[in-house]
Amino acid sequence: MKLLQDHLSPGRFYLFDPATGLQPAAAGTFVDQASTPVHGLAQTLAEGPFVFYNDGAQLAVWTQETGAIPLGVDATAEYRADRAHGRKRFAVKRRGNTIYERWYADPVDPPMSDDYTSAEEEDFDLPLFAANVLTSPDRKRFFELRWC
Repeated sequence: MKLLQDHLSPGRFYLFDPATGLQPAAAGTFVDQASTPVHGLAQTLAEGPFVFYNDGAQLAVWTQETGAIPLGVDATAEYRADRAHGRKRFAVKRRGNTIYERWYADPVDPPMSDDYTSAEEEDFDLPLFAANVLTSPDRKRFFELRWC
């Protein structure tokens, strides 16, 4: 079992097994990063849970439909927003072939254009966060090490 943090509610945690999915963690499960390390993030989208985590030696995404999708060195991520229809697309590709694609309802409501804080859209949208991490070698390496 891995301990995951909720992407939108940092005080909420889940126990996660790629074979069985997410379960809410009991209060007090997370003590601190040294004694109870967090291995990734989870967000419930309208279409179901989306998990971005470290699966041992590499980052991975998990959904109920697909199970674990390892994101090794040959995997790339794509993100696209269809703002006119209020939806977004997250895709994983290997050697130019799409191996996973998910269209999902935009979880950012109201739109970021109405937000005057220093928040970023990826702070509210875990698939976008995952795509951004996977397209940045420095960020990817940071989370591979942080979530190990």
